[in-house]
Amino acid sequence: MLELQDVISLLIALVAVMISMATLQQNRNMVEESTRPYITLTFDSITTSSQRSGFILKNYGRTSAIIDKFIVDDILLSHPQRYDGLNKQFDLMEGTIFAPGQSVFLPYSVSGIEKSVVTFELAYSSEFKSYHSNFSFNVSNMSHRYTTRTNEYSKGDTHEIAQCLHEIIERQL
Repeated sequence: MLELQDVISLLIALVAVMISMATLQQNRNMVEESTRPYITLTFDSITTSSQRSGFILKNYGRTSAIIDKFIVDDILLSHPQRYDGLNKQFDLMEGTIFAPGQSVFLPYSVSGIEKSVVTFELAYSSEFKSYHSNFSFNVSNMSHRYTTRTNEYSKGDTHEIAQCLHEIIERQL
């Protein structure tokens, strides 16, 4: 027959096991969150000898990820670009593997887009889990980001080198 002390000891042991299991689950979630891929999409302009703008897809996480789905706003597929391939480049992202820290610059001129907000849908996965993100950009604000470069101190080929160095320095700030 069980005594009161045995029952109390059994209950304490069960509570301790439950606390241990909850702690293990919490630790597993924290490890997964700290090592998972984090793929984001941003918009930026680069100014060297001329200004180029585009979308940047980057993995800020600590593990590789594969792009499972990359859906862009229809207007981006049909808006006229300097080169025809720029409208098709978004379709090439599906199936791409991004290592930690890897990024790709997708050049794209948003000037003249008749829609103010464009949207993206991104699905990606790591070895064990899938993730999903939606992004929206107000392109009417983005098409007016200008950066000027002085050309009073350089001529010829050194001009473009100076502009590139200026861009690198700004990005380090």
